[in-house]
Amino acid sequence: MGMAQPCWLQAESQPHVSKHILGGYAHDDPVLVTAQGTYGNMFLQGWDPGLRSRWQVHIPKESPGARSSHTSPITDLDQDGIEEIMWGEQCIELDGGTELFCADSEVYRGHSNIGPIRNSLIF
Repeated sequence: MGMAQPCWLQAESQPHVSKHILGGYAHDDPVLVTAQGTYGNMFLQGWDPGLRSRWQVHIPKESPGARSSHTSPITDLDQDGIEEIMWGEQCIELDGGTELFCADSEVYRGHSNIGPIRNSLIF
């Protein structure tokens, strides 16, 4: 008997499913982020240095906002010691995987191009 695949490896058939490996920090602790999906369901996972799961996020295909992004900048937007990832239009903090906001949730449903963000940006 083989090992069961994680749910994100069993994603629905899509013409294009991207996979990403990113990294950032939460209170000076490194966080590895793995992400899958582009135009349908999107999945993100946060891992600690021992590769133990910190959090998992599923963004359903029907959710508002853009679908992934060509770039996914990671920075500490609000300078609280926890970096955030811009995944499409969703801003997700790396400590617990909480979505802080969705920038254009009601209008744009395409593939966003949020560029690099400076660390000095303050709300």
